[in-house]
Amino acid sequence: MHKCSLNFEDKKLEDQFQNEKLQKIRRPVYYATFIFFVLNGMKAILEFVRGTSFKSEINVGFVTVQTIMAVMVLKDQKYIKQALVITNIMSGFLQMNFNEDATAKQEFYSFGNSYALFQAIGYFISDFRDGVIQAISHLTTKIIITSIHSNKVDPLCTSLAITSTFFIVLTIYVSDYNYRKQFLASIQDDVWDKQLPFLVKKPYIKFTHKNTYFNITSCNLIERFAGYKSDYCFGCNAREFLSETKVNNVCLLNKLLSDSIMLNTDIEAHLKCFRFNIRVCMYGIEKMNRIVILEKIVTKEKSKQFSYEFRKDLVLTLKQGKQKLKFLQFYNWGIQSCLLINSMSIRSISLIDVISKLNKNYRGYLNPIRLIFINKSKLQIRTYSNLIKIYLFQIYHMLIMTQPRSKDNTDAIVKENEEYIEFHLQIRNAREFCDHYSKNIFIRQIERVILWERVKINKFHLSEIILFMVKRLIIKLIIEVGSTVAKSFVKAYQQSAKQTGGKPGNPFTEFLNQTMQAANLTHKPMTREEAFKILQLVPEKANPEDIIRVYWRQFHKNDPVKGGSFYLQSMLHNAKCELMRDFPEANEKEVLEKIRKEGESQKGEEEEKKDEAKVEEKREEKKEN
Repeated sequence: MHKCSLNFEDKKLEDQFQNEKLQKIRRPVYYATFIFFVLNGMKAILEFVRGTSFKSEINVGFVTVQTIMAVMVLKDQKYIKQALVITNIMSGFLQMNFNEDATAKQEFYSFGNSYALFQAIGYFISDFRDGVIQAISHLTTKIIITSIHSNKVDPLCTSLAITSTFFIVLTIYVSDYNYRKQFLASIQDDVWDKQLPFLVKKPYIKFTHKNTYFNITSCNLIERFAGYKSDYCFGCNAREFLSETKVNNVCLLNKLLSDSIMLNTDIEAHLKCFRFNIRVCMYGIEKMNRIVILEKIVTKEKSKQFSYEFRKDLVLTLKQGKQKLKFLQFYNWGIQSCLLINSMSIRSISLIDVISKLNKNYRGYLNPIRLIFINKSKLQIRTYSNLIKIYLFQIYHMLIMTQPRSKDNTDAIVKENEEYIEFHLQIRNAREFCDHYSKNIFIRQIERVILWERVKINKFHLSEIILFMVKRLIIKLIIEVGSTVAKSFVKAYQQSAKQTGGKPGNPFTEFLNQTMQAANLTHKPMTREEAFKILQLVPEKANPEDIIRVYWRQFHKNDPVKGGSFYLQSMLHNAKCELMRDFPEANEKEVLEKIRKEGESQKGEEEEKKDEAKVEEKREEKKEN
């Protein structure tokens, strides 16, 4: 900002300041100046009617200038600034329009004060440079007109006018300087608000408060705070977090309102069973903002392993218990689901009997599911009986939450194929049901074990395919075990031959160890964190193309023929399958084709470079010869 003119050196910033001042104050004041237009027009008309029009030339001139400026403002409102300056300067000449014989002294004094007030308004809504021009113009006009009408120059009047003009100029300077400083402060607050998420990069809640007034202004990553509820807005979640969080058994909100909390230091806090560290900061110029930053979550999850005898007794007790309360049986089933979620016992069950029993138990909450058979079937299968029951428990509970009660039953079209049994549920709120289905913890863990493929959904209904893969699993297991046995046997045979100096030894021990190791470790459940570590990927930047690219590179690198490990290949394959579950729409064939084309193009470029290098070598040999 220039010290003399007070203009901003940045042209864009100056234009933004002028536009804000135009919208806030200059435009309303300019419309108010039409009062002068009306008054001077009425004065000129009255003088013309009385026949003394020669005395109203000042009024006519003022009206003419205002008319010209109004036309310019209609074309472009940027001329409002110049129109106000010219109108204010022209008001100084109205001193010549008073008739001393027809105007009383008190009226003359009152008119002079009124015009001086309007002139002062023009000073302060203008920039410093324009205000100085107006003040000096009024001072010069006032001294000249007064001296001409009084036929003398009064030293006292002249010195008083100069002194008052000096103080007016000084006041205009201070006023414009402070106004521009306030504008910069508001701009700085806006810039801070926009850049704050990129600077902090952590979950935070920003708010302002004055006495008991509390206002949430913005939030970042609010879903990471403890107690977050998806059906609340960010403001409600933030207020609930601040009011429910405790710091030394005192409400965090009360500490913030009383300014008794330490700033810029990590503070231990807790909300119900969650414990975390927060940090409170302050910033701002025009208004003081406070930020509550979530630094670290220190809650440690503890898991307790129950003995087999305890679980057996608990299951037996729950089975023998009677339904004394409304939801006691549902509660028992929930406990059974938690205890039997890892049970892999295979038994023959009748799905018709299971569904009939569930229809009977849920008849008070849900209309029975009616089975419609496309082909004759007994629905007698041999599969993971406990997992099937848990899966159907969850399906019934989701139907209770999503399907309204009506007189009609819920239909399920059943079709038995060679490798699976298809259940096609005819339900209304398919989208809501799908949302609950995707978030269910039990289903997410067991669906990959008992389903032939993922649940398919079309536009009109939910197509639920429950497939039991006994035949396919047996065939797949035979193929995998046979492949593992053959490769392990060949590798053990080769190693034994090397150790015995080329003579083939008995590789049975090594073959058995490698086979059992691959069979046991390959089928262990793998977590997403382990999968990311195996493929050496970052969770935030993972995408289908990177996952498949890294997988194929490491898979071929660990080829047993090249001295690699079949066990490592199996771990890589499991890691790839675990991570690709997050991208069900990705087409692996298309990604592989894209990678293959990129590899061919790179090979072509390398061959071209080699050919060019050979040509240059031949040229150098010819030159030497």
